[in-house]
Amino acid sequence: MARQLRSARLSETMVAFHDLGSIMANNYCVATVLTFLPKHHLTEAHRLALCACNVAVVDTDDSESLYLFTRDGEGPCDLELPDGLPLVEAWEAFLEETGLDGCSQEPFTSALRECMGGGGADWTQILQLVLRALPDADIPHIDVQGSYWCDKERRGEFGGFALRVTRTDVVVQESAQQFFDQLDRRQQQSCTTEATSQQRSVEQASEGTEQAEAGEGGARVG
Repeated sequence: MARQLRSARLSETMVAFHDLGSIMANNYCVATVLTFLPKHHLTEAHRLALCACNVAVVDTDDSESLYLFTRDGEGPCDLELPDGLPLVEAWEAFLEETGLDGCSQEPFTSALRECMGGGGADWTQILQLVLRALPDADIPHIDVQGSYWCDKERRGEFGGFALRVTRTDVVVQESAQQFFDQLDRRQQQSCTTEATSQQRSVEQASEGTEQAEAGEGGARVG
């Protein structure tokens, strides 16, 4: 009887596991900006653009610094111009929707328009535009750390990430996948090195045999 109960529970567990692929799941993401930004350099246009990316800007214990993070587990989002409109009209609609219409003449907003000329911009590009408006000596880069997860135990939907935004580049590290990729590359390199070493050993042995045979042939001729 106990064996039957254990078997039934195991079957229920396996069914539940296989059903995960068909059950609707909610995915979440949080990004936290590790670098505090100087309050006196962050303009209203910066705040509005970050807010449009779902990035909250809040005060810290230091009255001169601001902390940035994404809200409500939804993670950061990219900015997009409305579809189906000429670029000028799409830009005007975007400004009105985000509240940036009151900051349309600021250099940051002009840089944002140029950045979104193709129809949209990644949220890291917005961070980069903000960084470029800050003094180099104060903030050389902006570091971001984040995680993502699922409310169902689905494979491949849990992990973390880190990125560093500089004035010229954005470097991204996907902690789990890049770790596994790195291990795979090491394994491949190890196999290649071993195969090359074995091939060299075979070639050296072959050369030694040929030299020995040549020596024996010369001795017989003499």
